[in-house]
Amino acid sequence: MSGPGFTPQSPLAKAVAASHEAAAARLRRGADALGAVIPSHGVLFDRLLRVGTTAPVRVLFRWPSVLMLLDPEGGEIIRETAAADMLAAAARAAAFVLQQQRGKPLVKARFQPPQGARLVATFWPDGVVRVHAAKGGALLAESEPGQPYTLRAGFCSLSAQDLAPRID
Repeated sequence: MSGPGFTPQSPLAKAVAASHEAAAARLRRGADALGAVIPSHGVLFDRLLRVGTTAPVRVLFRWPSVLMLLDPEGGEIIRETAAADMLAAAARAAAFVLQQQRGKPLVKARFQPPQGARLVATFWPDGVVRVHAAKGGALLAESEPGQPYTLRAGFCSLSAQDLAPRID
């Protein structure tokens, strides 16, 4: 970030850096909370996809963001794709997962950091972990696709109102 009033030691720079650190900590705790509720095999989605006259394919989505297409008979892997690339590499299967979820996350976990407010971590079919405030639903952290412990580049949980100059 650059511009008038933004120097490395300015109050604005310090506020943005502190916000980034807090969001990264929330994301780590959220990913840990999700990891605690995810089955040991890591499978979050497992359904049979039938399209027209083609042979059915078993579609699996595994933590942390791997879309797998398997032969339903023998279980042989047909294709394995990272969630970040799934729309390009396996468009039909990716659309199937999104349609089946109907706008709902693959998994959800509530948690409360020490001396903090209750939070909700969700993991979505696009491979993104999002952490929201349980009360009010404000988005407090968001991961890179397929990287549940990496804060999305440029993510800032501060709003424009939070960054606006004020007279105290």
